[in-house]
Amino acid sequence: MKALKIKTLKIKIHDIHVFLNSLIIAVLCTSNLLFNQILYILNITQGFFLVMGAATVLLLFSLAIYRNLSKTDFFAVGFLLCLIMFFYFICNIFNRIGNISFFSFAGYCILPIVCALLKKNTKTILECILIISLFTLPVSNQMFEYQYVTLQQTDMSKAYAVFVTVSAAAIHFFRYRKKSNIMIKICYIVNGYLLYKLLQVGNRGVIASVIFLILVLLICYIRNNEISAKKKRAMMIFLVITGIVLVVLVLNIERIIVYLYNYFYSSGRTVPSFIIKMYKLIVYKSDISNGRDEVYGFFISKILSSPIIGYGMEMSSSVSGGIYPYPHNFILQMLFEGGILFAAYPTYLGVRMLIDSLFVSHTDTDYEIFAVFLLCNCIPKLLVSGNIWNQTIFWMWLGVAAAQFAKKRRNNNKKAT
Repeated sequence: MKALKIKTLKIKIHDIHVFLNSLIIAVLCTSNLLFNQILYILNITQGFFLVMGAATVLLLFSLAIYRNLSKTDFFAVGFLLCLIMFFYFICNIFNRIGNISFFSFAGYCILPIVCALLKKNTKTILECILIISLFTLPVSNQMFEYQYVTLQQTDMSKAYAVFVTVSAAAIHFFRYRKKSNIMIKICYIVNGYLLYKLLQVGNRGVIASVIFLILVLLICYIRNNEISAKKKRAMMIFLVITGIVLVVLVLNIERIIVYLYNYFYSSGRTVPSFIIKMYKLIVYKSDISNGRDEVYGFFISKILSSPIIGYGMEMSSSVSGGIYPYPHNFILQMLFEGGILFAAYPTYLGVRMLIDSLFVSHTDTDYEIFAVFLLCNCIPKLLVSGNIWNQTIFWMWLGVAAAQFAKKRRNNNKKAT
């Protein structure tokens, strides 16, 4: 009887441990959104310290009540940790570091990588994110207010922060809707409204992220479901046609944007922000990439000048004379700041994780769904924008990749023996 009670207690402690871990990860994934919610609801400007402090305390408590970290996974993720910590300290020693404090580095980079090791439940993570999204409603006016009035466009960082909850809602609906309760169904509706607002006032990167999310979910559906060969062939044809349509759209983007702008304007409807921006760039004969071709050219030339060791952490602004704060591409940023020595391993993890998430079926569906969620919030966002040193999801994505591939090696070694 006593042994049964001890076993029951251990199960309860384990469940609390998994829930806390899932909550911590949800908080980190929505950290940028939480900063804004705390600012607008509580009028507190130090949201970073509140969120990261709370996540750290919860992490320490969770590890105190139940420790189950795999040594193999720890060493794999530990290598990634050692790499970025060595890079941070070596840049400090040689005074090749920009405006990034140790607290910011620890909160945005170290903490998410450590949390990648935690035992978690993806369904709980997504549901915690959905609950957090409800607090966006009271501050929706501030979250979607125009940063660029002439473009009717909201702040880019706010738009990406909201997209995290929208993507969580889409993935949860795609996978767990049959198990959802009334609260989660309300969250679906709320995030449907948030999606509508994003499509109205979001930047082009967010629109691309929405399209990418839809395509990824479609690929996952085709890959995982046991559907008839005829239906699967039809869906693959649909994907091919979609690809062709996208190519045609890209080749004729100027005429399409002008037509859409004139259609919305003449019918008296609200013109989506990304269409206004594209229209102005076309009409005034500006660079439709919004200067990114020039940015990429500058950083590629600098990378070729110092391909091995780079220029130092957050040194983009210093090297470019204050013109470019960051390269607007995570691979270029890693190569520019740390050279091949720093960028090789994270880039390898990212590319392998991309392939693993989209084209490999997994028996561990919990990992598969979480990987897709992280992927949709890293790409295409970090291919066209974002500074890697304030992206919790990016470092968690790499941490999860390192842990997963270590687990695969361990399983393959067991099979071999």
